[in-house]
Amino acid sequence: MQRYGFHCTCSACSLPRAESSRSDERLVAMSKLLQRLAIWKNGDLNGQEAIKIVREIWNLGEDEGYWSERGILAADAAWVAAAHMEFVF
Repeated sequence: MQRYGFHCTCSACSLPRAESSRSDERLVAMSKLLQRLAIWKNGDLNGQEAIKIVREIWNLGEDEGYWSERGILAADAAWVAAAHMEFVF
């Protein structure tokens, strides 16, 4: 209400306070992990670290019930795997 001028009753906004806080923590963690993953293309992150980050984001998304970015995340993992042939999935 304070930010947007209306009272939202969607499933995310109507969570109990404790669940909403946990959801916010997961979303913030996913955002930070995505920022870390982005540095892989600069060579600042090795393939094993990049795949570990992809898995962490995937698991957080699973906990959050957030699937809309999975295609992009899977494509990122494929790019990493192609660049680092030592990975076997």
